Amino acid sequence: MRTFFRHLNEHAGIRNLAALQTPSPKLDKPLPKAPSTMQAQVVLDAFTAQERPAWIAARDHAIAMLLYGAGLRISEALSLTMADIAASETTLRIVGKGNKERQVPVLNIVRKAIDSYVTQSPFHWHQDGSFPLFIGLRGKKLQAAIFSRTVQRIRREMGLPDNLTPHALRHGFATHLLSQGAELRDIQELLGHVSLSTTQRYTHVDTTRLMDAYSAAHPKATEPH
Repeated sequence: MRTFFRHLNEHAGIRNLAALQTPSPKLDKPLPKAPSTMQAQVVLDAFTAQERPAWIAARDHAIAMLLYGAGLRISEALSLTMADIAASETTLRIVGKGNKERQVPVLNIVRKAIDSYVTQSPFHWHQDGSFPLFIGLRGKKLQAAIFSRTVQRIRREMGLPDNLTPHALRHGFATHLLSQGAELRDIQELLGHVSLSTTQRYTHVDTTRLMDAYSAAHPKATEPH
C-alpha cells in the first residue's frame, strides 16, 4: 500500500501521508524445516560417498556430523581450530553469537569423523593450534558458501527437499533430541540460545510427542468428552 500511494504521489499528484506512514506488520519468522532421521542419515552417508578426493569427502562428512551430531551452527564449525579439538576428546568449547561461550559434548562417532578427516588431510600434519580445522583445496579456511553448495548438490542427487540446508541439520539435531525426550532447557544450552523462547520454537514441529505426554500425564486427559 505504501508503494502504491507513493506511486500516486509521484505520478498522479495524490497525497496520502497516512498511508505512507503506515508501519509494516511484524511477521513471525518461518520455522526451519528439520529433516527426518532417515533424510539426515541419507545426507550423512552421501558425504562419505562423494567422488572427490578422500580427504575432502571426510572433511564434509565431519562438518555435517558437527551440525547434526553436536548442534553447531555452520559458522561455529568453520571457526574451529586445531587447538579447539586438541583441548578435549569429549567436549568442544564453542564461542557462539554475542561471544557467548558454551561447552558442547562430542559423541564418539563425531570425534571419529573429525579424526578421520584430520588424518587424511594433506595440510594438518605440520600445523600449530591456531590453524583452521576445516580448510579448502588451497589450504585456506573453508568458506560456508562452499559447504552449502555441496549440500545443495547432494540433495539434488539424492532427490531430497530444497529446505535441507546446513542449518536444517542443526535443526534436526534439536528436534530429534526433543522427540526422544530431551529437556528443552538442555537443548537450549546445547544450541547456545540466549532465550528459551528461541528454543521453544522447535516444539511446534513435535506436537505428536507433546500430545502423547499430555495424554499420559494430565488427569483430565482420560476423562470422557
